[in-house]
Amino acid sequence: MKYTSQELIQMEAKALSCQSSGDWKRAVELFEAIVAQQPDWEHGLAWSNLAGCYEELNELPAARNAYEQAMKFSRRDLMIWGNFASFLFLHGDIKEAFDEHLRLYGAAVQGGDADTAQTVILALQTLAPKLGWTNEDIDLQLSRARNDQFARKE
Repeated sequence: MKYTSQELIQMEAKALSCQSSGDWKRAVELFEAIVAQQPDWEHGLAWSNLAGCYEELNELPAARNAYEQAMKFSRRDLMIWGNFASFLFLHGDIKEAFDEHLRLYGAAVQGGDADTAQTVILALQTLAPKLGWTNEDIDLQLSRARNDQFARKE
């Protein structure tokens, strides 16, 4: 079925309401309908919300896929990126989670978002020991991420 823009807006509002009230399955149905018709809805935000619903339902492969779709449409949206990095932190490979957080850190630094950068540092400090890394290893990785972002600006 093809929906009008107004109907998609109403569906999104209903999906968000279902999500807020914990009706994850209904929220999934609505978000799936939205992204089926307009995959880039709200620059990937519908995919990110869909991923969160799947995560709540413990449908982790579907959640990961939805986060990856969200990232296609919003690679620079730090909130969506943070959601994906957090998902990897909780459910993914530790090295992959570390690397995604490190990229997020670099983007936060580049964008001048000190609060996000600081939050990401905390996540990196939690992940690093699981990789057998020290604080010095983290500092080196952070320095490289800052330098990479500086080099991209030029």
